[in-house]
Amino acid sequence: MFQSIVLLAVCNAHLEFTYIFSGWPGSSHDARVFKNSSLGNTLINNPQEMISKDLHILGDSAFPLLENLLVPYKATHILSDREKLFNRRLSSTRVVIEQAFGLLLGRFRRLKSLESKSVELMSLTVTGACILHNLALKNNDLFGIEDNDQDLDISIDEIHQDVGVSIAVTQRNGIDKRNELSLRFYEH
Repeated sequence: MFQSIVLLAVCNAHLEFTYIFSGWPGSSHDARVFKNSSLGNTLINNPQEMISKDLHILGDSAFPLLENLLVPYKATHILSDREKLFNRRLSSTRVVIEQAFGLLLGRFRRLKSLESKSVELMSLTVTGACILHNLALKNNDLFGIEDNDQDLDISIDEIHQDVGVSIAVTQRNGIDKRNELSLRFYEH
């Protein structure tokens, strides 16, 4: 029986991966993988070590709201127009990572069904593919990229799960930052 693995990644506006973490079983929840990654550990415990206070990473609702990781407002209440606008803008911007994954899988179709019983080998293969993806983008090499993403299966995980660590301060800062940005969006 072959396994699947999770790829946790961050990309820039040019679809280049700036952070990758792979090797966790495919059944692992995104929040758990994040918590156990160096990215998650740093953003939770020492956010300014990695990202200046005026910058942030955008995530989907599977991730915790942190000072430098902004996620959508949860629909646990009736969302205000300001909150809905923020969620729409966040979603339209976050689609960049989905495009990066789409390009990666379009270029390296074999990643969809790696046949290896070694999680370590699968992780190295995925990491290598991400590096080659970045090199190809830097060289404007579009070989293997088709304008067809019909068989691309990317879904946004809507499961809300606590990461299981004390993140009260950085989460409060994340709430403040998200509210400030949503107010700016709404006023302009």
